[in-house]
Amino acid sequence: MEYKQSNRQGFFNRLYVHFFLYAVPQLSAVALVVALGENSMASLWQSAVLLIGYNLAFALWLLLFNSGTGRVEPFSLVINPDHLTVTEFGRKRTIEKQHFGGFKITSGYPKQVRLCNHNGRDIHFSYYALSSSQRAQLFKELDCDSR
Repeated sequence: MEYKQSNRQGFFNRLYVHFFLYAVPQLSAVALVVALGENSMASLWQSAVLLIGYNLAFALWLLLFNSGTGRVEPFSLVINPDHLTVTEFGRKRTIEKQHFGGFKITSGYPKQVRLCNHNGRDIHFSYYALSSSQRAQLFKELDCDSR
């Protein structure tokens, strides 16, 4: 079975991940500097606009222009009888079925899915990389495979 990320889901996922991984920590640091220093609030707003603008521009570029024969696959997960393969922007990671130890959903931010590998090379990906219906189907299939 193959699960592919839609353009719209990819757009939402990138905004979610970039917000928690980059924008929140950086804006917190800038706010602390502004609060403790003599700089104006303009520094805080400029930083916010740059961070959010960059993340939004990248997500929009992929949404609008990542198509055709040169399309880069942002995220896909393939489950074969022998292995599971996760591909993110051309980078493939594989777990052989005999080494698959189930999956876990992390509760931190950003929320992630962890595919457990008995060899110690677990695969992590964003919980929101796939739509809710795809996630439900994937988790049902992975739950059957881990038994």
